[in-house]
Amino acid sequence: ILVLELTQKVILTALDILNGASVWLVISFVLAGLMHNLISPDRLQRMLGNRKIFSLVKATVSGMLLPICSCGVIPLGLSLYYSGAYLGPTLAFMTATPIINPAAVLLAYGLLGPQIATIYLACGFLVPMLAGLAGNALGGREIRLPGVKESVRPVELSAGNISLAKKLQTGLYWGFMDMGVMVSKYVCIGMLLAGLIMALVPPAYIQQYLGSPGMISLGGIALLGEGMKDCC
Repeated sequence: ILVLELTQKVILTALDILNGASVWLVISFVLAGLMHNLISPDRLQRMLGNRKIFSLVKATVSGMLLPICSCGVIPLGLSLYYSGAYLGPTLAFMTATPIINPAAVLLAYGLLGPQIATIYLACGFLVPMLAGLAGNALGGREIRLPGVKESVRPVELSAGNISLAKKLQTGLYWGFMDMGVMVSKYVCIGMLLAGLIMALVPPAYIQQYLGSPGMISLGGIALLGEGMKDCC
């Protein structure tokens, strides 16, 4: 009976988390499909298809300005990578978006004060930049998607007379049926893990072991936050 109750609690918690993130996931699939078909490959590769520091800055700032949750940013980042962006800018974008956004900055300045909020803002910029630099340095053959020049656009969209409505339709199909199916299975696994953490970790444990400023406490809070950051 205890196992059944725990399983039920985990599933219900995971569904609740998924319900909160579902809106952002749908928005991200739509945006990923539109980016995949409407953004010019040449323009995207000029902006993010290189190892330049300025490309990392543009990717980081773009991620900081986009109010998408950590689940929703995965399809967008993959869409950038599949469309010709280098690994470094892709990682910078995907790291910046869940860390910081305009709403979070305003709330931080209002609730935490200018000093802590400024530290939060600086870290929200520096951490994605470091992730992008690491991606550019260690990407190897995966620094860009192999064969991206030949596969940036579906064959039927290569002609110049394709209507905007057709591009939108094809882009949305790719966003949901290709990208969505690929990402959703991992999202479901992550939601179940988050539900398991929330079901097994009681509040008293958090107060007792994670309520001090020590390194172990900070590390535990970071790991716990990774599993619970999509709850809201």
